[in-house]
Amino acid sequence: TARSSYDGHDPLFRCCASQTAEGDDGLYTLKLEDAGSMYMSDVERILTEAEAEESKWPSDQRVAEIEFWRNVGTGDSPTIYTAQSINSSLFDKTNRPWNLNSLRLQRAQQKGNEKSVASRGGATKSAQGVLGLGMGMAGTARGWSVSSGSCYTIQYLHKGAPRTAYVVAPSHRQQFESLVASLRSQNSDDEAEAPGHSMHREAGLSDCSLIIDPAVLIKHKIALCKTTQLAGEFLVHWPSSYYCSFSHGINMFEAVEWISEEDNTRSHTALASTPNADGADILHHCNGEGQTHAHTRPQTLTPHEGGASADSRSAFDPTVASAQSRGTSSNG
Repeated sequence: TARSSYDGHDPLFRCCASQTAEGDDGLYTLKLEDAGSMYMSDVERILTEAEAEESKWPSDQRVAEIEFWRNVGTGDSPTIYTAQSINSSLFDKTNRPWNLNSLRLQRAQQKGNEKSVASRGGATKSAQGVLGLGMGMAGTARGWSVSSGSCYTIQYLHKGAPRTAYVVAPSHRQQFESLVASLRSQNSDDEAEAPGHSMHREAGLSDCSLIIDPAVLIKHKIALCKTTQLAGEFLVHWPSSYYCSFSHGINMFEAVEWISEEDNTRSHTALASTPNADGADILHHCNGEGQTHAHTRPQTLTPHEGGASADSRSAFDPTVASAQSRGTSSNG
């Protein structure tokens, strides 16, 4: 675990907001209404009250996924809240290899400026940013982002409900960016970006605010993988892989970008020992020596396993797949 107890720990979330999605045809932009700064206990209270006022989120993760994509952008979704703080952590002050707070500080030293660790533009100061400490509730989403350069993005789910994560492997990055740029040009009357902007900027993927129904990506033959992250698990996104996620209930999560120097810490050894062409791995039960005793590959999706627009609604049950994969083990 990240710390012996979460009791009495009440960090300040600098960015809190309500979150809505706008769009159609499977392409949606996440919009925020700023709510200022709040302590974790206050955010948790608001999220609990909000969930209590809405219909119960389906316990079956596949059913919940279908409902999420069916309702997103329709105006029928309940009020969703989210919070993020780029420089906060729930990890205790130890030097264990898998301590994300320690890795964040190491990364800051590597860059020479802690602010430069967060290289995601406006998303780093947003309630739907990727890096740092975050909180969500049923339906809270984090839009598509990319593990920049040669960095890993390491995410840890401290406690609470699972998250469903989608991943596009580095080998399909250019195809994915080209598709997003094309879809946005078809669905928007916005003026074109000024010449000289990168495809990453043109695709609208620079602020973690874009989500796309998996069925749309599969239809366009984008190799897409999906996994379910549970409390107490690390989700490692490999360099240059794209990813997004949504929560199944109230939870707390944390993420850092990290790259080691040659012959650096044992964490890098553990990561490098489980390379995955799919772009991500779930790591379970990491001990103090930086070894992982089990890991899970994301499930590759087919045309029958997409979101709300898919032809089949029951071909893929991530709960079953997750349980089956947890029966395997591997030493790092």
